Amino acid sequence: MERDDKMTTLAAAEKLSSILLNLVSVLAICFGGWFGLIKFFEYQEQTRLKAGMDIVSEYYSQELYVARSKISMLFTDIEGAMTSQIASSNNPSSAYYAFVNNFVRESRAESEVERLIEFFERAALCVDRQICDEESIGTFLKANGSDFLSTFHPYVCEQRARWADPKIWLEAEQYYLEGIDPDACENY
Repeated sequence: MERDDKMTTLAAAEKLSSILLNLVSVLAICFGGWFGLIKFFEYQEQTRLKAGMDIVSEYYSQELYVARSKISMLFTDIEGAMTSQIASSNNPSSAYYAFVNNFVRESRAESEVERLIEFFERAALCVDRQICDEESIGTFLKANGSDFLSTFHPYVCEQRARWADPKIWLEAEQYYLEGIDPDACENY
């Protein structure tokens, strides 16, 4: 009988140790899973930040600097003529539309303007698809993109009409020109 009591006690202890071992294993798996998820999200955030900073670095690259400089020089030279032409017009929106599109064609800055709009489009898509960190793109590019797209929005509209595609550069427009009238191109 004493032997049966020892066996029962031994079996109970073995069962208890098995339960405790299973409980510890479950807790280890849960904590390991949580730790893995935390590390995954940290890695994902670092990857987004790096992608965003790569886009920002591209904006300050030689190629885009040359494009921005050319447009800026050309536009500065004609700013007075633009102001007087728009001021003397009965329809300032249409005058601005015509002036910007003539400027792009006559100054032969079309490739530079398109290169910059396409760059801003890529940056907007990068944020929209959550590939890039929105804060870094917003901090370093939002004001520049907004100014550039506001200035050359008539060109965007002309290209949409030319190609009969209302979605050309739409992501850039939506990201940098928040709150713009969806029918803005029809107002020119």
